[in-house]
Amino acid sequence: MSLGSITDPRVRILASKKLCDWVKENLAEEKTLPGNLARICGRVSKTQLDEAEEMYPNVIYTENEKKLLKSAENFRSDPERETNKASGKAEMPKKEQILTVKDIKWINKILQEKRKSSGDPPYLHELLETSSILLPENPTIQRSPELEKRCETLRKEQENRTYRKMTRNVENYRAHPYEDSIAYQIKQINKQLIAVAQFIFSVIAGFMFGFLGIQLIVGNLDFGFRLLLGIMFALIIALAEIYFLAKKLNENADEFKSPEHKGEEVPPSGGKQKND
Repeated sequence: MSLGSITDPRVRILASKKLCDWVKENLAEEKTLPGNLARICGRVSKTQLDEAEEMYPNVIYTENEKKLLKSAENFRSDPERETNKASGKAEMPKKEQILTVKDIKWINKILQEKRKSSGDPPYLHELLETSSILLPENPTIQRSPELEKRCETLRKEQENRTYRKMTRNVENYRAHPYEDSIAYQIKQINKQLIAVAQFIFSVIAGFMFGFLGIQLIVGNLDFGFRLLLGIMFALIIALAEIYFLAKKLNENADEFKSPEHKGEEVPPSGGKQKND
């Protein structure tokens, strides 16, 4: 539920019994008595009062604006609206006891005139001691169920968009193949560099064994013969290393393949694949 705009901003006063009695005793014969005070004195009916109070400025209004002004003037005669503003009291206020600020100003003017002539009328604050002020309230607007359902749907969609925005980097591998990731490329480069370095060191070690190792075992040999032995051992080791290097690179390629390339079923998000 939401609150609408205030249609009638006038502040009203719930007249006390003392004020009502004083108005009946001293102002009942006044000719220029305002409508609310005349209602307290019982001099005019509701229809006559409504006709007398429909005084608007010299402005051309539309039909809707005239209806709005009339409803604002008739607002004080609505018993349900007026009784709901009675500050939580058990007794419901009577519509004849509702006064406006304009009525209070008129009473104050009359009191000042009487004070100048007779000199002993009561003061305005004494008459208003037990009166209550009724402030304008915002009307409650009931929202339709269709609108509430639509707003709830839009709210959930916005929450889903926010969640996807927060977690867009968590499961990024589902949107891009694993082979395109930087981690996969670095691992592959490291594996290949290690294999190539191992091949080079193995060939150099075989050559050094044939070139220097045999001489240390059997004694001094001719330089050309030692060079030939080194090349022979290096070639033998190179052929063996090429075989094992090709086999190792093939195993590494199979190891780092993604589940999609292997033909396996990808487990759902947040869970592990179960083995039957």
